[in-house]
Amino acid sequence: MTRHPPTSAALANDAFARLLAPHDDPLPLLGIEQEFSICDAAGEPVDFRELIHHLEIPGRRVDPGDPNAYRLPWGGALTADGPEAEIATPPIELRPGAPSRAARETAATMAILTGALPLGVTLHGYSTHLSVSAPQAHVARMASLYASTFAIALMLLSDELDTPGLLIRPRPGRLELCLEHVEGDRLAALLLFAAGSVAAVARAVRDRTLAGLPIPVALSVAPATARFGWYVDRRAVGVDLHARARATELLLDPVGRATAQDHLVAAWESVRRELEARGLDDPAARATLEALVRGDLPLPIETDDPHDGRDRDQVGPLAVTAYGDLLRPRVRPTFVIEAAWATWDHSIFRFVAERRTAYACIPRGSLSRFLQLADEGGLDTVVLRYLDATEGARPLLEAGQTGEPGLYDVVGAGRALLPDEPGLGFTGGGPRRGKRRHQDRRQQHDGGPREAARHAPPPPAAASGWSSKAKFGVAAVAAFVIGGAAIAFALGGDDETAVTVATPTSAVSSSAEPSASPTATGPPPAGQAHVDGTYAYVGGNSGVIPPSIAFASSCAEGPCGARVTGRTGGSKAPVAFSATFVGGAYTGDGTADPGCPPPPQYDPNAKWPVSFDYRLRVFDAKIVNEVWTATLLSGTVHVQAPKVTTFQGGTNHVCNKANFTADVTYRLKP
Repeated sequence: MTRHPPTSAALANDAFARLLAPHDDPLPLLGIEQEFSICDAAGEPVDFRELIHHLEIPGRRVDPGDPNAYRLPWGGALTADGPEAEIATPPIELRPGAPSRAARETAATMAILTGALPLGVTLHGYSTHLSVSAPQAHVARMASLYASTFAIALMLLSDELDTPGLLIRPRPGRLELCLEHVEGDRLAALLLFAAGSVAAVARAVRDRTLAGLPIPVALSVAPATARFGWYVDRRAVGVDLHARARATELLLDPVGRATAQDHLVAAWESVRRELEARGLDDPAARATLEALVRGDLPLPIETDDPHDGRDRDQVGPLAVTAYGDLLRPRVRPTFVIEAAWATWDHSIFRFVAERRTAYACIPRGSLSRFLQLADEGGLDTVVLRYLDATEGARPLLEAGQTGEPGLYDVVGAGRALLPDEPGLGFTGGGPRRGKRRHQDRRQQHDGGPREAARHAPPPPAAASGWSSKAKFGVAAVAAFVIGGAAIAFALGGDDETAVTVATPTSAVSSSAEPSASPTATGPPPAGQAHVDGTYAYVGGNSGVIPPSIAFASSCAEGPCGARVTGRTGGSKAPVAFSATFVGGAYTGDGTADPGCPPPPQYDPNAKWPVSFDYRLRVFDAKIVNEVWTATLLSGTVHVQAPKVTTFQGGTNHVCNKANFTADVTYRLKP
């Protein structure tokens, strides 16, 4: 092989990027995630986080954002989402037959999970998440419009008798629909419906027209917890949708009434037209969907056995996709190519040579071509040029760099390269809650689609508008009437303007009155609020995480850095750090020493340093002492601690190793 004289890293990188530039416009993508509770032989729940790494699971752990995730050889993933098991398909291009293919791949991945479990351990499905790609600039508005146009139809098609409701979440580059656990034929049918309905809403938001959509339904929704989005309760239309199912009477927006069956038919017609316009079909999935709409097949809430034999697919062999093939090392004459980590959006590869190591960032749209060229030797020349370069070292440090193919010398922390979740003022936040199935006992949560419906939302108003606010629930999460203003939000101008117009002023509040507004035209975005004062943890026992944190701001108003202090949960060890305001979030990290064991048997010689790495955003605000002040902070805290063993008070004590990220929400104390 010809050796080239040293050239700059930038020139080699440019040549590499040209080799891997996508030649075709990307197709829309689909994806499925399913969560399962795990039970032992006695029917007692098992925390899958404690089990997963003791199983013989094929594949590798390559996800920088999820230390529990195994990328399987075919391309799917298996992980632990909290105490539950989760399987996921890779992104699937929306071609004819894609929904049925995705359903088969999900069934086969579930079989891999089942086969890996110890004898007597069983899994019980309780949620399905369907994702459809969506324009990033429009996805937040799409979630709002989807709630009023397609949520009720999707709930009719998926809800079981005890399903609390539906979650609609804007995610980076996609819309996620979180619903009841579904399998087989019905799963393919629901994915076909999701693909067509999300496409119809995307077109409506892009073209700023409701033409072709079903007439919107007036309904009450609430901000989702844990992640951004909307929660649509089964009583969001003013009555329990499950009580009369297809016969439920709906109020339409702006005027009119219709039965849920009429709305379901209209929604399917809209989906069908959208699929036909895009040349997409899946005969098997369409036949099942049409049978459900017509009533030839019962809706899940119309039968005591929604998972009958028709729902079970024969599990066949899985075709290896690029998302699995990336795990295979490629041995070239002078270097080896191996995957360093992989997400659905981009993958990082190492080029390991005798002299040094370099890295390549490959976005999803270039992955198949990269692997093909790597196998054929088509990358050898340009990679050798980069490895021989003696100047212009290139670091990969930010998520914004991952959208194009590139060569690098240094790669930053994996989490720093992940895209931020969408954040809008109307969204809520809070600890994860869940509904799990153990010995037919059910407990509501939102780990799948199960948002805790603590009280029924109010019936929808006859007239549209955001002025109808009703507080409900232990956390007093407001329910908002989706109607004309929400449609104006969805079809409005740029995202920033739309948020200012449509954002409810108090998504979470203990007061019965709306938050004060500084102007007659509405409040500023919550992200512009001043963070100062003491904020209390929302959601019960916080464990070692500080149950309250106090911000001492460095400015008089608006967002800015702050000194943060608090005490750990339990042993109340002090923790303090400086928080900086960057990219709309307050970030900072501090360390505390709760000791091991904790008081009253505290051993001063047994240090147990615990670090807290916070990332918090403002989600609600109001006027406090004439200053627009943050009242709700929500985000994540990453907790790390070593394992410590000590003998104190005649007993061996073990303070376990900690390395986890928790969703946290703090509310301003009065």
